[in-house]
Amino acid sequence: MTAEVGQVYEVAIVEERSNEWTGPRGVARLDEVEVPIPNAGKGEKFTIKIIGVETNQWTGKREARFQKV
Repeated sequence: MTAEVGQVYEVAIVEERSNEWTGPRGVARLDEVEVPIPNAGKGEKFTIKIIGVETNQWTGKREARFQKV
């Protein structure tokens, strides 16, 4: 499943991360695109609408910007 701008997806958190700049977040994936969701825990599910996909300047990974639906 590729992350397409304007599309709605149901995603599940597959990984948890935390650092001093972004704080705790869960990460869902749509193929190679990561969807970082603040304060989310592994296993939680969300319905989201993709509003942009960009390359993170620090990690070099593709990340989606989204709105919760």
